[in-house]
Amino acid sequence: MTTWKSIKLPLGDKSYLQDVYVFVFKKDDGFIMLDAGLNTNESFNALLAGLKDLGYELRKLKKLIISHYHLDHCGLAVRLQKLTSAPVYLHENDRKILLFFKEHIEGYPEKVKDFYCSYGVPENIMKNIASELYGYKALLLGPTETVHINDGDIFEIEDGYLRVVHTPGHTPGHISLFYPEKKIFFGADFLLPDEWPHGGIYPHTAGYNPIGDYLKSLEKVKALEPEIIIPSHKEPIYDPVKRIEESILFMKKKIEEIYDILKKKGHLSLAQICDMAFKVYDSSLSYFFLLSVGLGYMRYMIEEGLAEEVRDNKFILFRAK
Repeated sequence: MTTWKSIKLPLGDKSYLQDVYVFVFKKDDGFIMLDAGLNTNESFNALLAGLKDLGYELRKLKKLIISHYHLDHCGLAVRLQKLTSAPVYLHENDRKILLFFKEHIEGYPEKVKDFYCSYGVPENIMKNIASELYGYKALLLGPTETVHINDGDIFEIEDGYLRVVHTPGHTPGHISLFYPEKKIFFGADFLLPDEWPHGGIYPHTAGYNPIGDYLKSLEKVKALEPEIIIPSHKEPIYDPVKRIEESILFMKKKIEEIYDILKKKGHLSLAQICDMAFKVYDSSLSYFFLLSVGLGYMRYMIEEGLAEEVRDNKFILFRAK
């Protein structure tokens, strides 16, 4: 078999993306795996079936690398850890988030509601979002007994090695794997073929600047000159540099658009900014993600001196500088 293969795992009704790929890399008498899918029996059984089709036994898992803390990527990690004793590798920035979930999971939906309400999002909308989040609580938990990985770390595989590339933006600890011999970049959620980069702010990343990190990560990966990016969702990206440049341009234009809105409209709430600058959403949870992205753009603009927060009696508002 080739050095690497992918296994498609189902996400059921927990994501509009429907499925996620995990990646298996041949090593000595076993394999290394990138990501672990959703923590459901359906996903676990699909993983076992996929490994069997590739000629692997689960007990041969040598190392499990987690690209980031999101539930569709780290979900089965604890189960696999218990079954195989394989070490789980995760960037410390994302491990801290999983520790936060472990401590605050019971009240997390309420934290989300209060957090976005403080930015002027209507309470009735946030109550609906919080209600939906209660159905995800158990799935948010992930591995906390992990080995920290750093940018530049190396994982040996049968035909060369994989180099860790810290690509923050989608999450603070998001990592990708670069296979230099083949110029293949396993990007996880770093970049998708038909969606723009998603870097948001939540209660557990309240001080983060995802857009600033994302722009730096895009330039960093562009400099590697990969010939193909293999994402964890959807199809490979066969012209990576073009897609990266398109994404940078989109993000910069979105910053200009938000700035123009603030200049014309004056003091605005987060909800008002999102309704004017992003517009499209089809469910409570998609609006939740939209709010997180909108707040990510506002954090970037504040740190770049383009906008500032203004506090009235109830809410945090934004205005152009």
